[in-house]
Amino acid sequence: MRSYCKDFGSHDTLFNEERKQRRQKERKPLFKEFFDWCRNDQPMVLTRAELGKAIAYALNHEEMTFKNILLDGKLVLSNYYAERAIQMLVIERKTGYFHKALKTHNRQPLS
Repeated sequence: MRSYCKDFGSHDTLFNEERKQRRQKERKPLFKEFFDWCRNDQPMVLTRAELGKAIAYALNHEEMTFKNILLDGKLVLSNYYAERAIQMLVIERKTGYFHKALKTHNRQPLS
């Protein structure tokens, strides 16, 4: 399974049409091989096991979700850019909490 995931998001820096063409060329055979494997191994895996649930999920979303990745070059497989965009907001929020805690901790008691 690891071989399917290796460098899967490496096309995220390309332009849309180029990304689509490279996915059609490089990812389409991987998708076909992966879904063939899922169909062949599904009867041998317990449906309530984690692997059985993952295979069922993949097969249920094959046409609607996974095939769209091959058809639309605008879709980005990694959420790296989104995480980087919100990172500063999260850091600022955490810093604000810490700063407020310091303010309340350093207050002198009323006498």
